[in-house]
Amino acid sequence: MRTAAACLTAIALVFGGAACGASSPETNSESALLADLFAGRTVLHIEIETLSQRNRALPPNWRESRDGATLASIREGGRLYTNVALHLKGGAGSFRAFNDNPGLTLNFEKYASGQTFYGLKKLSLNNSVQDPTFLNDVICRELFNRAGVPTPRAGFTTVRLNGRDLGIHILTEGFNKQFLRHYFTNVQGNLYQTHGNQEITDRLDVNSGDDPTNDSGLRALANAVEAPDPAARWKRLNETLDVDRFLSFMAMEIMLCHWDGYCMNQNNYRIFHDLGANKMVFIAHGTDQMFGTGTMRLAGGKSSAECPIFPPWHGAVAEAVMSAPEGRRLYLERLGQLYTNLFKVDLLLARVDELAGKVESALEQAGSPRLRHYQSVIDDLKVHIVQRDKSLARQLALASKPRPPRVLTPIHLSGWAPRVQDGQPRFENTTLQAHAHALHIVTKQGGTAGSWRCRVALEPGRYRFEGEIRVQQVVAPNQGGACLRISGGRAKHELTGSAEWRPFAYEFEVGSPSSVELVCELRALAGEAWFDADKLQVVPVE
Repeated sequence: MRTAAACLTAIALVFGGAACGASSPETNSESALLADLFAGRTVLHIEIETLSQRNRALPPNWRESRDGATLASIREGGRLYTNVALHLKGGAGSFRAFNDNPGLTLNFEKYASGQTFYGLKKLSLNNSVQDPTFLNDVICRELFNRAGVPTPRAGFTTVRLNGRDLGIHILTEGFNKQFLRHYFTNVQGNLYQTHGNQEITDRLDVNSGDDPTNDSGLRALANAVEAPDPAARWKRLNETLDVDRFLSFMAMEIMLCHWDGYCMNQNNYRIFHDLGANKMVFIAHGTDQMFGTGTMRLAGGKSSAECPIFPPWHGAVAEAVMSAPEGRRLYLERLGQLYTNLFKVDLLLARVDELAGKVESALEQAGSPRLRHYQSVIDDLKVHIVQRDKSLARQLALASKPRPPRVLTPIHLSGWAPRVQDGQPRFENTTLQAHAHALHIVTKQGGTAGSWRCRVALEPGRYRFEGEIRVQQVVAPNQGGACLRISGGRAKHELTGSAEWRPFAYEFEVGSPSSVELVCELRALAGEAWFDADKLQVVPVE
């Protein structure tokens, strides 16, 4: 199989070509209809009729949850498919109950051996409730594939469910061995499915694989990420991760503002153990809020076309790659390559117009009320694409400049102010033994969160926020404890229990001249923490 780097030399600059590393429709025995579907040349019309719930033993609330399945019959283009397994799907923002406008997964062969939908054994129907253009998923999956990142393809279909018109849905390939064969010779390894901000260090569900209990590849990558020595960490990453593909995966998520993806939110990804290379490969997913058009639930605001090329890295693998000087250099190089070769504004805008024409025709035929405002949302998407192009050009130019000597000096921090985040924490400046200036936070029984904060102006580059922390009887469930971080970032580790003064460091990246907020935080049910104010500093990392 070609590497992602090799793919860059063969990128087609017009849409509609075969994805890099994927088999062509002819060699993969796919129908001409699927070729037209995934090229955006046709819109399917799918009718679904579910069988009575009495015909299968199902949880009573299956219509309001993701649990369980029901049998359904599917009609499309004069063809009838029976005994199709139907599941509800969707994440926190997109899930809708059965009687609303649900996203659906259809498995054609689970209860009918050999049955396929124009060659597909499994597919998903995404309700696109977070993307009024219906275009983000289709366009961005094309771009990920052109970058050599394994990604299920997408096209358009209308959906009728038990006689109800659900409007346009995005039809995507299912995650299974059939999909994996587009990219890998050996598809026996485990394909892991993630749910709601799970990390590779968590226990993940296996979606496909001949030996689901063998998680050696995933554990090896998790151990590599957690290696304390930076040089050893980089070496082990290259042994356990398809670094070349991951660099393209990272670069594409950032280039397209995939704020709800793995790198920036530990969400919307799959990971496959490629037994042929014995390395883990990340797969793109959930690309419906892109180019800065989405609503950032966790951040409480709107995404932006100004998404930084060095954001707070929430994905542990992304953070591990960027913590190595060579990883940072290769990421910047790959981002520049992909921006130059793939982010062709004129072609992107033309693709938007082409696909929007198909969607608009389908809305018009259905008499959809969404038609009235459709052109305005398309215009807004095009504005975001243009803005993203300008932002990328500006940020990449800044990142390529050498850092002036004055920004390579450690910065001592001052001007700390307390902030209540939850409950009623108590704050004080105090002296503790040999530590003359300590920032103190005390929690009260029942759970509180508070922090000391200050701001510092930083030039582009990578930095380490470091200091010493002391904790006493800190009780914190799940993700909680005492830590150092920046606003918008997450610490990989937090201190709990009782411990004397201990060094603590948090690394982060700045993409453009910025005022960065530093945070000394305690989130806990009970306990207290001290931060040595004389040792809190920001150190530039070469």
